[in-house]
Amino acid sequence: MKGRPLDEERYDASRWITEPFHLYDCCMENDGAAAALLLPAARAKAGPKRPAYLLGAAAGGDFRSGVHPHNAPDYATANFETIADDLYAMARLRPADVGSVQAYENFTGAVVMALAEHGFFTPAQANDFLTVDSSPHRRAGCR
Repeated sequence: MKGRPLDEERYDASRWITEPFHLYDCCMENDGAAAALLLPAARAKAGPKRPAYLLGAAAGGDFRSGVHPHNAPDYATANFETIADDLYAMARLRPADVGSVQAYENFTGAVVMALAEHGFFTPAQANDFLTVDSSPHRRAGCR
């Protein structure tokens, strides 16, 4: 938010947009597209910068991927638990091994659900996890 920290008091005092979302639950920017340039590992190593390696990839989900989400029996989910285990197995990693996470959703509720379903914390641990500096989650990739 342009260098201005958001504390709990300011968040709680913000106006409702629609329950359960306050003003600061809504994304200030919405990207219309994203791109990743993927190269063979040998070619990436020869480049001018240190490469980042893609260790796993998946597509799909549960109800939100093909059925109207408001009719889903498990509405309070981002539906990543159907693919998260496969991603970790492909990458040979666990959540504790992840140093940086970029979660993209337009509302905070979906970010919290996505991070929980990827095993970074349980729903009961969300507040503590997201308010400590050791969290690997960085808004817009910034620290």
